[in-house]
Amino acid sequence: MPATGSELSAAEVRDLVQQADEAMRTKLGTMLTPKARREGGEAHREELRELLAVASPHHVRDVLLHRMRQEKMYVGRGLSFMGFIVAKTEVGRLGGRLPGWPLAVTSTGSEFVDLLNVRRPATYTRGVRFADLELTPGTVVKPDRGSGSFGCYLVYAEDDVVHVKDNRTFSNREDLQRHAMAVLKDRSSVTSATHDRWSVEELILRDKALKKPAVDLKFWTFYGQVAFINEVNQHPETRRDFWNREGERISPPGSWGSPSFEGEGVNPEYVELVERISLEIPYPFMRIDMLHGDGELIFGEFTPRPGGSDYFTPEWDRHLGEMWGLAENRLQQDLLEGKEFAAYSSLIKKSRRKRKKATPQARKKRTQS
Repeated sequence: MPATGSELSAAEVRDLVQQADEAMRTKLGTMLTPKARREGGEAHREELRELLAVASPHHVRDVLLHRMRQEKMYVGRGLSFMGFIVAKTEVGRLGGRLPGWPLAVTSTGSEFVDLLNVRRPATYTRGVRFADLELTPGTVVKPDRGSGSFGCYLVYAEDDVVHVKDNRTFSNREDLQRHAMAVLKDRSSVTSATHDRWSVEELILRDKALKKPAVDLKFWTFYGQVAFINEVNQHPETRRDFWNREGERISPPGSWGSPSFEGEGVNPEYVELVERISLEIPYPFMRIDMLHGDGELIFGEFTPRPGGSDYFTPEWDRHLGEMWGLAENRLQQDLLEGKEFAAYSSLIKKSRRKRKKATPQARKKRTQS
């Protein structure tokens, strides 16, 4: 019985990958020769399509791209959603600026949607240490840095606080604070004063009497085009449903572990609103999370690199990769035609002024210390 990946050493896995890559390059080169294409027939073309479906860009040479175009074939993993996610992460690591990422900061995202006149939860407190927070009924407490339900607490009363991620309930302040500090340590590998900053916002409910939180509608959006919507109901446990932009239920596009349920669906005007927001962001992809409360859609947060980006089936990974590539092309054309992105530009200019103003103060503090 062959060894599994976990049983092999790192060197053995590396060697296997290199051998497989070389075998793929050699086989594609052989199968795409003019003679092989001329004499192989339809059976040969079908075998070639199956091989190309799992091929990556580094498996093909430039001359092969011309031959593939003649056969109307393509490199299956040439456009990959996860590939774009990894590539943009690497660009950021190298110091490149990714225009979508500043909006993931809670305060910046909130200012942006304010400029677009989009309803969002009221913000009561921001940048406060957890120990100094007031637990006010009807509010949400969440870390300033980060996104998602991990570290997000619904405050129904001082002795009735629920952690959204797992519906764990806290009835006393000490247990709640210990849990919050553990969340920070898990997210950042260190619990520090820098990370211990929290916001308090308006709690959006869809049923106040039954204390049912709003349903999350996560719009996977590519510069003005919604690919699909993930409807997430956190009460009493995390459950999911999936919709296309036309409001039709679809099968899960990947391996989400949460059980499914029959959600409420998506109205056309919701899609229209989210696509309008997306067109104001000079970045090809953004997951725009909205809250479906009692009869209204309210902004939640921006997520440029969603958790679970690797969950998609190969077909969906390719489809979303195509949408990313085309969104990038549309964005480039709009920029060349002079689109100004007024709301985004004014927000970034304001942020730069704040940073310049804060820099001398920060230097002064470091000197004094």
